[in-house]
Amino acid sequence: MIADIHSIGHSLGRGPFSPSSDQAAVYRRLRLGILTPHNPYDRRAFSGTAFHAFDALSRRRDIDVELIGPYQPMGRIGQLLRRSPSRFEPHMLASDGSDFQGFDVVMGLVASALLDEAAMLTTLPMIHVTDATPGFLEEVYNRALPASAATREARVLRRCVTVYSSQMMAERAQSEFPQQAPAVQSVPFGVNFPDLPAGLVHKAPLDRLELLFVASDWDRKGGDLVLDAFAHLQAQGRAAHLTLVGDVPDDVATALKHRNDITITGFLDKNRPRHMIRLRTLFERAHVFMLPTRADCTPMVLGEAMIHGTPVLATDVGAIGEMVGASAGQTLPLSATGADWAACLTEMTADPAVYAMLTDGARERAETRLNWDRWASRMTALAAEMVDTRIKTAA
Repeated sequence: MIADIHSIGHSLGRGPFSPSSDQAAVYRRLRLGILTPHNPYDRRAFSGTAFHAFDALSRRRDIDVELIGPYQPMGRIGQLLRRSPSRFEPHMLASDGSDFQGFDVVMGLVASALLDEAAMLTTLPMIHVTDATPGFLEEVYNRALPASAATREARVLRRCVTVYSSQMMAERAQSEFPQQAPAVQSVPFGVNFPDLPAGLVHKAPLDRLELLFVASDWDRKGGDLVLDAFAHLQAQGRAAHLTLVGDVPDDVATALKHRNDITITGFLDKNRPRHMIRLRTLFERAHVFMLPTRADCTPMVLGEAMIHGTPVLATDVGAIGEMVGASAGQTLPLSATGADWAACLTEMTADPAVYAMLTDGARERAETRLNWDRWASRMTALAAEMVDTRIKTAA
C-alpha cells in the first residue's frame, strides 16, 4: 500500500523530532539540507515549484533549512541571482562529503541525479521529492532519456524515502520499480502563487464567457485545440472572449492580432510585480481555465486557476483528474475534439447555480488540498520521523 504521511502520527509539540527525555539534553533544531537543480529564487524555474517548496520550508519555525553546496546565495550574490536566474548553475558536490556536515536530513527537489551523487557521499537520511518517473516521461512526454535514467532512479528509490506529487504517480512508481519502491508516498504540491486571495472571487455574469489559457509550450499544452474549441463555441452563438498568455507562435499571433475577441498578452514573468498583478487579475476574471494538454504530470497552473475560484477544463492525462476531482471542473480524454471541448464549456456555464458550485469547489479544493504550508508540515513530520528512526537504530 502507498503510505500517506497523515498516518505518521508524529507529534511536533516538543520540536522537530520530539526527543525522549534522555535525548532532551542534546536536542537542537532539525537541519534540513536542500538539493535542487532548479533555482529556488526564481518563480519561473520548474513552474515555481522549487521556489515555493523552499519558501514554505524556510518559513517553518521548527526546522532550519539551507541549500546544500557552494551556490547558496547570500548578500549581494543572492540579489544578483534573484535578478538574473540564469546564473544559477547546477550543484557540484564536494567529493569529501563536507557539504553535508551539520545536516540531519537531505531533501532533493526533483533532483534524482544530485541525490544519486549524494548517496555516495553521505549516510544521512534522504527524501526524494518528485512528480514523475522516467517511464512516464518517456511514454507521455516522448522524451529520449538515457538508458541509465531508470537504473539511476532505481538506486535513488532504494536509498531515499520518495514522495510524489500525486497518488497516481506513486502507484506508477510501484509498478515500474516494484522492488525499490514498495512504500512510496504521495503529498500534493501547493499553489505556486504568492499572497493567495482571501475569500471567494465574485465572477461577472456568464452572458459573455471569459476563457483563459496560460502555457509556455503551445503545442504540448494544446493551444491549437483551445482556438478550435473557441471557434465552435462562437459558431453556436455564444458570446465569449479568450485570453492567451505565454507562448503563442508568431504565425498564430499574426493571424489573431486584429481580433477583438482574443487577447494575447505575451509572457508574464512572476518575478515582476506588475506581471504578477496582471496574471492574478486574469485568473480572477476568467470564468473557465482551459488546458487541453497532451502531456503533463501535475500542472501547477491548474492550482493557480482554482485558488482564484476559476473552474478548469483540462485533458485527463497524468494526475490532472486527481488534482481537479469532481468539484473543481471537468476533464476530457486526449481524443476529445474542439467540438467536444466547446460542448463541455457550454455544459459547465449554462446554469449559473451549477457554475457557482464549480467556483466554490475550485477554490475549496485548491485551498485544502493544494497547500504549500500543509506540504511543508508533512515533509517536516517525515524528516523528523526519519531522524527518530536513525537515533533509535543507532542506540
